[in-house]
Amino acid sequence: MRFFQWCRGRKANAQELFKPFPQFETKKLFLREINLSDAKDIFKFLSDDEVTKNTDLKTHSTIRDSEKFVKYLKKGCEKEKSIWWGITTKDRNVIIGIVGFTNWIKNQFRAETGAVLSKEYWNQGIMTEAKVPIISFGFNGMKLNRIEVTFMLHNISTMESLKKLGFQEEGILRECRFFKGQFHDVKIVSLLKKDFLLLSSASNAFQKRS
Repeated sequence: MRFFQWCRGRKANAQELFKPFPQFETKKLFLREINLSDAKDIFKFLSDDEVTKNTDLKTHSTIRDSEKFVKYLKKGCEKEKSIWWGITTKDRNVIIGIVGFTNWIKNQFRAETGAVLSKEYWNQGIMTEAKVPIISFGFNGMKLNRIEVTFMLHNISTMESLKKLGFQEEGILRECRFFKGQFHDVKIVSLLKKDFLLLSSASNAFQKRS
């Protein structure tokens, strides 16, 4: 897997980290900046109730909803609270999902990661592949010490995907989230930088032996 050499020697400051916007390349994917011109492609999957049902996102009814959403993501980046990438396949420059960080608390060295993917691309390992460079950037570029994920209890596929990346289950936050008119229990998992470094070292050692 190849990443653009982006974060070396940079401080965790959005003005430096995000200009120019960091881009990443994996075996199958490109992760790039989301632009207003991508609203039509984002609408294709965020207008699907199945895609949004396990998230706090409202299902988009019009392209205008998706345009507002893109502006919201960009504003979060400007305020140094979040950063999101568009996921595209290498053969098409069309966004099929988004992945990134939110609730970035710099003085606590932690953030929450999340993602949404078009239903057409579910169960193909795409979300796991997309999160690898994002997690690396979080620890090495944003100088995070802890990355968290919260998700619905019945979302088994998310749990399985996160375990592959080294996340550890911590417990259940009762009625922690309120969206779509009701309170929801969510599961919380996390990955610490020290564990990430150990996993990376083990992976590199295995690849050398192979």
